[in-house]
Amino acid sequence: MIFQKLTSEIDTALNNFDEYLEENNNAMMYFTADIPLEIISAFNFIPIRIPSEIEFNSKNKSTNAIFQPFICSKSRQMLDFLINNNIKHAIFSENHCDSLQNLYDVLRLNESIPNNFQYFRFLLPVNRGGKAETKYYQKEIKRLVTWFEKTTGEKLTSDKLKSSITLHNTKRKLLNTISDMVLEGKIQNNELFKLKLGSDMFPVQKSIDLLNSIIDDRQTIKESNPSPKVILSGSMFDNFEIFEKIPVLNNAVAFNDLTFGSRSTTFEINNQSDDLDTILENISKAYIKDRISDSVHFYPNQRRDYLLSNFERTKAKGVIFIYYSFCDPDAFETRNLSRHLEKRDIPILTLVTDPKLTNIEQLATRVEAFLERIGDL
Repeated sequence: MIFQKLTSEIDTALNNFDEYLEENNNAMMYFTADIPLEIISAFNFIPIRIPSEIEFNSKNKSTNAIFQPFICSKSRQMLDFLINNNIKHAIFSENHCDSLQNLYDVLRLNESIPNNFQYFRFLLPVNRGGKAETKYYQKEIKRLVTWFEKTTGEKLTSDKLKSSITLHNTKRKLLNTISDMVLEGKIQNNELFKLKLGSDMFPVQKSIDLLNSIIDDRQTIKESNPSPKVILSGSMFDNFEIFEKIPVLNNAVAFNDLTFGSRSTTFEINNQSDDLDTILENISKAYIKDRISDSVHFYPNQRRDYLLSNFERTKAKGVIFIYYSFCDPDAFETRNLSRHLEKRDIPILTLVTDPKLTNIEQLATRVEAFLERIGDL
């Protein structure tokens, strides 16, 4: 009953998203997993990830006319989302790819975006893991703090930031606990990602309370380990309705290697210092060095080792890669990781789709065939 009640609340928010934003006018929209959510919460904004699951009647049919042909389907969906929802604040991260860099120019020039829409360009370092990248990220955080202080008229204090870090660290730990329950058979993938979606929409303290209630509710369930099991891997992919639409995938995934799944909760930020600059430095280290980044961002061995270690830990039988069409970084990443798996004779399936999963029947057929094949190995 607890999970059904939570699901109903999340679905209501998604189906009436414009109303949800009106009720929470301190919402700060973001998309990529590189944004320091702790800064957003410290200024009493609610960080809300732009969801692929939302449905809306498009008021603007000119996305194809506005964007150049090489722009990916996700960037097109993001522009449509911004045009069709009453968004007041957002943070856009750039340097992921040409598509996201183009999105900024379109937003600046497109008259469909309300004049009172305020957004910040967070310029990410292209690479990850090094001292130079960490220092660069820290400078961007300071620039973001200045923007928030100017927008809100409030100064950031170390106490506010430490409190925010504590909350987000707690939320990440709880999501890791629930993720482990998937392998134990105490929770299914569609339920895990419904909870993840809720935690990406609700205020962080509310998310913590809800996650704790789910953990308490499911701890008593006996473990079950149906097979075959696979790892689902990807970066920009974020429409987790795929688990509802492909039931066999929902049952087969033992662990997810996804940017908005397990890789968004793999780190913890040190908040022991009372010095604001030191805390900002610790945030930078966590996001640039500790978080498992996409393999195209300089740290390929970290991502490869993370995938392989979880493959062995879960005793999986194969890996399914999934990415959005025309997403070149994801395509390069998938091929790079596939080479390492092929050397170890690990079965691989690669799926390509769009944010709305319009080819879901084809995906389902390929997944079923793959699971049958690895089940006979």
